[in-house]
Amino acid sequence: MSTHFQDGISVGSAGFPPLNPAPGSLGRQSTPLFNGYGAVCAPVVVYRLSALAAASSTNLAAATTYSGAASFPVTLVAGAGVTTTTINGVTVYDIVGQAGERSVRTVAAGGAGGAGANTVTVLGLDMYEVPVTATFAGATSGNTVESNKTMRYVISASVTGSATGSGISFGVGDKIGFPYRVNTASDFIVTNSGTVVTANGTGFVAADTTSAATATSNNVRGSYTLQTATNGANVQTFWIYPSDVNTTNGLFGVPQA
Repeated sequence: MSTHFQDGISVGSAGFPPLNPAPGSLGRQSTPLFNGYGAVCAPVVVYRLSALAAASSTNLAAATTYSGAASFPVTLVAGAGVTTTTINGVTVYDIVGQAGERSVRTVAAGGAGGAGANTVTVLGLDMYEVPVTATFAGATSGNTVESNKTMRYVISASVTGSATGSGISFGVGDKIGFPYRVNTASDFIVTNSGTVVTANGTGFVAADTTSAATATSNNVRGSYTLQTATNGANVQTFWIYPSDVNTTNGLFGVPQA
């Protein structure tokens, strides 16, 4: 990410991502005069995701049958476009490969052997390495579901409920998480490999202001489902106008859950 600097300087307390001691892309260390975290330079952020790996139904976990009401852990793998790394002594799965966030995709086999009702819970970290929990209704027979939240790293996933036949697989989706809070579609422009997406409201979900956030609420900074599927080559560039750079919640959204 980079910042397009304008003449104005906004002096606030939001120069650091929540729960992260390192300066954010908009943040600059303050001087004693400001007595806070803040000089935040206003206010258009360029958020570029270069050649994201193609979305997949199985690059986090192959189709598996789960049965019963208990919670069953998903055996994660680092498939195409996914790598593993260690953060604070824990092995995590990097589903973006750069500073950004994507959704987790779950797919159920179709036909009579497809999955029954189930709930999925994914634990991970966002792009600032803040813990995120996403709980959502999983895919049933023949369907594909994207997680309600996006993340940079996946730590674990589990399924509660039943699946039969070929069961449920997991992969990386095409929903993108924003680095700063986006409240309306008029607050960002997106291009796909240089072509402006004119109807950027399609696939856009505004920042969820539910406070406190829960595992079932949506992204605290908002999300956007790409209208052109990732293919390992396309470049997605977002120009984002953060409407409130003076407060932590205004810039980064309410605290993650």
